[in-house]
Amino acid sequence: MMNKNKNITFRDKLNHDLEHGSDQFKTAYAKESLKLDIALQISNLRKETGLNQREFAKRVGLTQKTISNIETGKTAPTIDTLFDIFRKNGKLLEISVKDHEFVTP
Repeated sequence: MMNKNKNITFRDKLNHDLEHGSDQFKTAYAKESLKLDIALQISNLRKETGLNQREFAKRVGLTQKTISNIETGKTAPTIDTLFDIFRKNGKLLEISVKDHEFVTP
Protein backbone atom coordinates (compact mmCIF):
# COMPACT_ATOMS: atom_id res chain seq x y z
CA MET A 1 0.00 0.00 0.00
CA MET A 2 1.23 3.49 -0.82
CA ASN A 3 2.08 5.91 1.99
CA LYS A 4 -0.80 8.39 2.21
CA ASN A 5 1.25 10.91 4.20
CA LYS A 6 3.83 11.34 1.46
CA ASN A 7 3.57 13.45 -1.68
CA ILE A 8 3.20 10.87 -4.43
CA THR A 9 4.70 11.52 -7.85
CA PHE A 10 3.24 10.20 -11.05
CA ARG A 11 6.21 7.82 -11.36
CA ASP A 12 5.59 6.50 -7.83
CA LYS A 13 1.92 5.86 -8.60
CA LEU A 14 2.72 4.26 -11.94
CA ASN A 15 5.34 1.96 -10.43
CA HIS A 16 2.94 1.00 -7.65
CA ASP A 17 0.13 0.24 -10.12
CA LEU A 18 2.44 -1.74 -12.39
CA GLU A 19 3.51 -3.85 -9.42
CA HIS A 20 0.18 -4.15 -7.60
CA GLY A 21 -2.46 -3.14 -10.14
CA SER A 22 -4.92 -5.26 -12.04
CA ASP A 23 -3.98 -7.30 -15.08
CA GLN A 24 -6.32 -5.04 -17.05
CA PHE A 25 -4.24 -1.98 -16.07
CA LYS A 26 -0.97 -3.75 -16.83
CA THR A 27 -2.24 -4.87 -20.23
CA ALA A 28 -3.47 -1.38 -21.14
CA TYR A 29 -0.12 0.09 -20.06
CA ALA A 30 1.83 -2.47 -22.11
CA LYS A 31 -0.28 -1.73 -25.20
CA GLU A 32 0.16 2.03 -24.88
CA SER A 33 3.90 1.63 -24.27
CA LEU A 34 4.21 -0.44 -27.44
CA LYS A 35 2.22 2.08 -29.45
CA LEU A 36 4.40 4.95 -28.20
CA ASP A 37 7.58 2.97 -28.84
CA ILE A 38 6.49 2.47 -32.45
CA ALA A 39 5.64 6.18 -32.71
CA LEU A 40 9.10 7.09 -31.43
CA GLN A 41 10.83 4.70 -33.83
CA ILE A 42 8.98 6.16 -36.81
CA SER A 43 9.66 9.72 -35.66
CA ASN A 44 13.35 8.91 -35.21
CA LEU A 45 13.48 7.22 -38.63
CA ARG A 46 11.93 10.28 -40.26
CA LYS A 47 14.42 12.57 -38.53
CA GLU A 48 17.30 10.32 -39.67
CA THR A 49 16.15 10.83 -43.26
CA GLY A 50 16.21 14.60 -42.81
CA LEU A 51 12.68 14.87 -44.19
CA ASN A 52 9.79 16.81 -42.75
CA GLN A 53 6.49 15.01 -42.15
CA ARG A 54 5.06 16.03 -45.53
CA GLU A 55 8.11 14.81 -47.46
CA PHE A 56 8.33 11.61 -45.42
CA ALA A 57 4.61 10.94 -45.93
CA LYS A 58 5.01 11.31 -49.69
CA ARG A 59 7.94 8.89 -49.65
CA VAL A 60 5.92 6.22 -47.85
CA GLY A 61 2.60 6.84 -49.59
CA LEU A 62 0.68 8.33 -46.66
CA THR A 63 -0.66 11.76 -45.79
CA GLN A 64 1.18 14.20 -43.56
CA LYS A 65 -1.74 13.99 -41.10
CA THR A 66 -1.36 10.21 -40.87
CA ILE A 67 2.38 10.52 -40.17
CA SER A 68 1.63 13.16 -37.53
CA ASN A 69 -1.00 10.93 -35.91
CA ILE A 70 1.38 7.95 -35.89
CA GLU A 71 4.26 9.99 -34.45
CA THR A 72 2.09 11.37 -31.64
CA GLY A 73 0.57 7.99 -30.81
CA LYS A 74 -2.94 9.03 -31.85
CA THR A 75 -3.02 6.31 -34.51
CA ALA A 76 -1.54 2.84 -34.35
CA PRO A 77 -0.36 1.80 -37.82
CA THR A 78 -1.17 -1.62 -39.21
CA ILE A 79 1.56 -4.19 -39.74
CA ASP A 80 1.29 -3.54 -43.50
CA THR A 81 1.79 0.20 -42.97
CA LEU A 82 4.74 -0.37 -40.64
CA PHE A 83 6.31 -2.77 -43.11
CA ASP A 84 5.97 -0.25 -45.94
CA ILE A 85 7.29 2.69 -43.88
CA PHE A 86 10.43 0.81 -42.89
CA ARG A 87 10.97 -0.92 -46.26
CA LYS A 88 10.69 2.35 -48.17
CA ASN A 89 13.42 3.72 -45.92
CA GLY A 90 15.81 0.80 -46.28
CA LYS A 91 14.90 -0.85 -42.99
CA LEU A 92 13.57 -4.28 -42.08
CA LEU A 93 10.65 -4.58 -39.70
CA GLU A 94 11.18 -7.31 -37.11
CA ILE A 95 8.71 -8.32 -34.43
CA SER A 96 9.78 -10.34 -31.42
CA VAL A 97 7.78 -12.10 -28.75
CA LYS A 98 9.06 -12.43 -25.20
CA ASP A 99 7.82 -14.08 -22.03
CA HIS A 100 6.05 -11.60 -19.81
CA GLU A 101 5.56 -11.53 -16.07
CA PHE A 102 1.76 -11.39 -16.22
CA VAL A 103 -0.79 -13.28 -18.23
CA THR A 104 -4.32 -12.09 -18.77
CA PRO A 105 -7.23 -14.48 -19.06
